[in-house]
Amino acid sequence: MALAGSTAAAVVAVATWGARSRIGGIVHDFFPVATIFAVFNLAGPIVAAANQRRWDGALAAADERFFCPLASAWRHALGRPAWLTDFASLAYVSFYFVPLAIAIALYRARPRREFDAFVFALMTAFFLPYVGYLMLPASGPRMPSGALGGGAVTALIQAILRAGEVNRLDAFPSGHTTVSLTFLALGARSFPRWRIPLLACVVSIVFSTVYLSLHYVVDLVAGALLAAIVPAATTFLERIVSGEVHLLHAPSSTE
Repeated sequence: MALAGSTAAAVVAVATWGARSRIGGIVHDFFPVATIFAVFNLAGPIVAAANQRRWDGALAAADERFFCPLASAWRHALGRPAWLTDFASLAYVSFYFVPLAIAIALYRARPRREFDAFVFALMTAFFLPYVGYLMLPASGPRMPSGALGGGAVTALIQAILRAGEVNRLDAFPSGHTTVSLTFLALGARSFPRWRIPLLACVVSIVFSTVYLSLHYVVDLVAGALLAAIVPAATTFLERIVSGEVHLLHAPSSTE
């Protein structure tokens, strides 16, 4: 309740500040990205209350049937050395910073419409997986933190995630996959020289989701399929926002 109230108050404050100063305007422009974290945690109790069934058993069975050798090799890659676990932990949290870096670069160097289009597509990619969270809530094949291995880097990141991620029913589909593939496509198109680093970053992020036992392989497949429809979904939502599409039928004056 406190988080919901704080988020609502922040929206009003930022909107007011944005209309009054240049700095406030910049904060206002980037504020949708910041609200992602609040919305994610606010959704946790809603997902838990909306659907009492947990789908981890079915998702684990799907992995066992279709991806068993791959999933096992993935989670035990190179014998799980500490350095690889630390690397995967860093890759996992880079998901929160790479799209912000792309947004800042677009804001500074490109026409405003490119920045707006990127943020809108990113938000679309972030919210699409919520359909899966609500319909098939699952926590993923999570391991106890001590069983992950790794060193101080992994321990610190796991402690931060435990403290900050209230929503734990976000396994299917993999939002990390949907959003990462989206910012890879958009970032590589806007900044061709970034293609190889962005690709390496996204491959590392996707690798980390299974290696750290946060997702089933089937979650990644579903996340990738969602990423494929992000362009169409973004276009549709833009038409709704612009008034070209009306979801509710407005009776005509002759009715």
